[in-house]
Amino acid sequence: MMHIAFAIDSRFVRPCAVTMVSVLRNNVPYEIVFHIVGLNLHQEDVAFLSALCDSYGAKVFFYEVAEEKMKGYEVTWEKQRLSKVVFFRCLLSSILPLSVSKVLYLDCDVLVLSSLYGLWETDLTGVALAGVPDSFTVNPVHCRRLHYASSYNYFNGGVLLLNLEYWRAHGVERLCAEHYRMYPDRIVYNDQDLLNSLLHERKRLLDMKWNVQEGAYRRPKGKSAGWVPPHIETITRPAILHYSGRKPWQYHCMHPLRRLYFEYESLLPGVEKKNDGWAVRLHRFVHFLPYALGIKSEKYIDIRYYGSSKKTLEGQSVPLISIVVPVYNVERYVEKCIRSLRGQTYGHIEVILVDDASTDGSYDVCKAAIGGDPRFKLIRRPVNQGVAGARNLGLSVATGELLGFVDPDDWIEQDMYALLYDAYVVSGADIVLCGYYLHLQNGNIQKCAVGKNERWGTREALELLFQDRLIKNYLWNKLYKRRLFDGVSFPVGRTFEDILTLPEVFGRAKTVYVAGDITYHYVERHKSIVTKAFRQNQWDDYLYALDVKHSRAKALGLWKDSDRFLANMYLRILDRSLSEDGSGKKRKVLMEYLRKNVSGVPLLTKSPYLAFRRFLCLHLFDLYKGATLFFAKFKKK
Repeated sequence: MMHIAFAIDSRFVRPCAVTMVSVLRNNVPYEIVFHIVGLNLHQEDVAFLSALCDSYGAKVFFYEVAEEKMKGYEVTWEKQRLSKVVFFRCLLSSILPLSVSKVLYLDCDVLVLSSLYGLWETDLTGVALAGVPDSFTVNPVHCRRLHYASSYNYFNGGVLLLNLEYWRAHGVERLCAEHYRMYPDRIVYNDQDLLNSLLHERKRLLDMKWNVQEGAYRRPKGKSAGWVPPHIETITRPAILHYSGRKPWQYHCMHPLRRLYFEYESLLPGVEKKNDGWAVRLHRFVHFLPYALGIKSEKYIDIRYYGSSKKTLEGQSVPLISIVVPVYNVERYVEKCIRSLRGQTYGHIEVILVDDASTDGSYDVCKAAIGGDPRFKLIRRPVNQGVAGARNLGLSVATGELLGFVDPDDWIEQDMYALLYDAYVVSGADIVLCGYYLHLQNGNIQKCAVGKNERWGTREALELLFQDRLIKNYLWNKLYKRRLFDGVSFPVGRTFEDILTLPEVFGRAKTVYVAGDITYHYVERHKSIVTKAFRQNQWDDYLYALDVKHSRAKALGLWKDSDRFLANMYLRILDRSLSEDGSGKKRKVLMEYLRKNVSGVPLLTKSPYLAFRRFLCLHLFDLYKGATLFFAKFKKK
């Protein structure tokens, strides 16, 4: 559950609604709760924002701030636009329920253009907040004015991830009031100065993409139209766009992405498009005339020079991406998967859902979740053939130049395929892969990044794939050229088909490239061979897949440490099965593989410990079993 807070008065109801729409449109799979701290809101304002949230299935709560809480605060800058509302973010730890341990605060002049998951999962251990450096206050003068070293930097207050548990434990709200009372002469930029002055040592700085401010789009004096600004990839694809200067609805706003605001405003339900009157249009014409005549130089870069896949279908042909999703008895999860696919910012996709004779309501859930979207194809098989058969059928139907795979109980970020496609264009690679989040059964989440902007040739990529280290044996976090799968089929009747298939696909790829983004969410639901007791055929299939991979690596002269990997994996699986009833057959199979594939003598020089365990297992099994179970009980204690 993601908690997002706003602080507004009646003048900012409509901009707040636009920001909320941008959040809801680009964060489909999340359960979002909005908290709106208002000043003098009218009943119709509350009804309007509540109806907006209801239309998207989101929750919203409203809060009023007692006047006495604000007695000590005064607005010191731009009084005509700002009010004491700007200090409400300093009060959130006491306003919001104790059950809310952290909250994402957003100003109402931002657009959320991507999934917020990566921001929301930022580690806040030991800090009060996380924010992005301010684009206009890099000058150390501001830090000197606030009496702290410039090495601490200065963050912008428009997007803040607040650790409310820390605030409550350390009395930060009280410290804010005291600090403001003691040093009012230092505070020029209101709450932003106050929080920087007080919390400069207790913050975490975020990547620029989470708050791309107006300054990032300004062209320095003397720079030509062909000048490439820094952070070009970030400012052409911001995760959060912040109109930190003049607002889009103001006539003299010249922001190059001004129109984007009105695109989201047009999505507000029940709100007519607001057209500028003749006076506003005249003011805007007079304001822009000197720039059009060349009397004044342009203040901003022309974003059209730098856009990449933002151009998508506008006058350019982009390749179709076919995404294959095998479906079997996942009625509880597949709707979330489909929603994340429908919300992709790369719109030129076809999604092929293959229902493999599900015995629950998966097919009906899929049909309802698609909602008539013509990009989706739903195929129902009369007989179950397993995930390999479903993927083969999906491949036979796919018409795209590029190919992706998604598991039905996982989900993906809204910009996953846009980012992968960007990397594909830039790198010219045959396969592009991204990082992923691993959602564990105990509720913990691990970030599994695979590097950034790394490129490998065929043999390098194959070796990494065999090692299952930087390149994992998963189909789903990758974008492939479709031709790599020509003549390739997944082995029907066997599980772990990706381990058997991917080496053949990677062997055809000239180049493999890594995009640094983490955009896939892999949810562990009894999928791991070492965490749950698998059926006998699944144990056999996994050991067979390891055997095939080992043989291929040896034949190609790759993966010199495969003996050590196999010994460790065989023994790990064996240890997992020792406490299970009826494990005799599994033990015989595992020991046969260990005897056949792993030689004790070479292993002795690489890992004496593994060699010793192998010897005990093959020749003194009762001793091995007793020692293993004893140490397992000791570990639990």
